[in-house]
Amino acid sequence: STTTDNQTQMHIDIRYGDNPNGSLNNQLDEFILDEIPAKKEGQACVLVKFSVSNIGQLTVSTIIRDTQKTSFKEVNVQHLLNSYS
Repeated sequence: STTTDNQTQMHIDIRYGDNPNGSLNNQLDEFILDEIPAKKEGQACVLVKFSVSNIGQLTVSTIIRDTQKTSFKEVNVQHLLNSYS
């Protein structure tokens, strides 16, 4: 959900790593989600889903619950999967 009143954008930061402090993990990509309805803090709900295909394609998809607007970002993470096999 949103963190400030009348927030109409959200920064989605895509990272990987084991550090509990996410900002210390490696950044893979980022994008801006916009057209969030301006509401009081916490009232606009955004669903974020992460999925990885068997060929190493990470898809980050978002849905703004009020408008059903969807967006997605794809990131190739095959090199990361190879390092764990």
